[in-house]
Amino acid sequence: MGTTERASKRKGVMFIVVATLGFSLIPILAQVGLSPKMTAGTLLFYRFFIAGILFFIYCLVTGRKVMLHSGKQYFFVIIAGCIYSAQCIFFFSSFNYISSSIGEILYHCYPLFVLILAYIVLKESITYNKVIGVILSIIGVSIVLYAPWSDAEIKGIVYVILTAAISAIYMVYTKKFVADIETTILTMYLCFTCSTVYLTYTLIQGEFVIPNEG
Repeated sequence: MGTTERASKRKGVMFIVVATLGFSLIPILAQVGLSPKMTAGTLLFYRFFIAGILFFIYCLVTGRKVMLHSGKQYFFVIIAGCIYSAQCIFFFSSFNYISSSIGEILYHCYPLFVLILAYIVLKESITYNKVIGVILSIIGVSIVLYAPWSDAEIKGIVYVILTAAISAIYMVYTKKFVADIETTILTMYLCFTCSTVYLTYTLIQGEFVIPNEG
C-alpha cells in the first residue's frame, strides 16, 4: 500500500468516525425535539430544510455548480430522497416506543442487509472480513435483544429493523445510480427532496406546526 493510498484510507476512517459521532446524537436530539405537537414528520421537515439551505449556501460560496447534468440524474436523486425519507420517518417514529439508546443499537443490524443486497444487486463478493463484521454486529444486536426491557415495545423494534433494511436499500441504490454525483451536491438535493416529502406528508396529515417558544 502506497503513501497516498494509506493517507486516503486514514482520511476515510476519520470521516467514518466523525459521521458515527454525529449520527449517535440524532436519537438524543430527536427525543428532545419530539412532543405531542412536534411530530416526527414536522421535525424531519425542519431538519432537512435547514440542512438543504446550508448546503446550498456552501455550494454557492465554494463555486460548485448546483445543476445536475440530465433529467435522469434528477429522477434518480428524487427516488434516493424518497427512500431516505422512509428510513428517517421510521427511525424517528421508533423513539415514541423505545429509548434512543436501544434504537441506536438495534439499527446496527443493517450491515447484514447491506451485505445481502450488495451481493445480489451490485455483484460484490462476500469476503471473510465482511462476514466477520456482520457476525459481530449481529452478536451485539442479539445481546441487546436478549436483555429484558421494561420500556420497549415491539412496534418500536419493528420500526428500527425497517429503518435498517431501508438504509441498506438506500446505500446500495446510491452506489448504483447516483455515485457519479458529487457528494455535497447530492446531499443538498437529498435534503430538499426529503423536506418536500415531509412537508407534503405533514400537511396531508394535518400535523404541520410552526415552532414557537410557548
